[in-house]
Amino acid sequence: MAMSTAAILLFGLLVPALTFAQTRKPLPLNSREFWTIIKTALTAPDGQDYFENNLKGSMIPGGAGGVVLLTGTLLSAEPVAQPAVLIVAISDAKTPEATLRFKDSEWKDTHLNGPLMPGSMIQFEGVPVSFKKEPFMLTFEVSMTKRSRIRVGR
Repeated sequence: MAMSTAAILLFGLLVPALTFAQTRKPLPLNSREFWTIIKTALTAPDGQDYFENNLKGSMIPGGAGGVVLLTGTLLSAEPVAQPAVLIVAISDAKTPEATLRFKDSEWKDTHLNGPLMPGSMIQFEGVPVSFKKEPFMLTFEVSMTKRSRIRVGR
């Protein structure tokens, strides 16, 4: 009898706490936390379904979780003089995880107007078009229109 009373008491204390936790406004995520959620979902056994149903064709991050741009480190750019493709590390500064392919206003392939230094900070939003689990790589198409959402810094 004492065990069931303790269980009822514990349940009575947990329900209000869980309800409060569920109704509280979530804190905004930072770029790395947001990326970790995406990468974890994509590397799960149902990662391909997650990609097809939740990411493919959507603007990412698009403000989700309070994240406006993903932030990473430039690992390489091809071609070097006027890059059309960037390889970016997001979880750390050395693991390739995202490929950025630039598109113009008509969604045709385009390039940047000058070289970029490896190690530069890259901030971007883009549309995921494909991904591989092993080795992990998420490929984005990134618009280079006047309202472009890519920033390069040091």
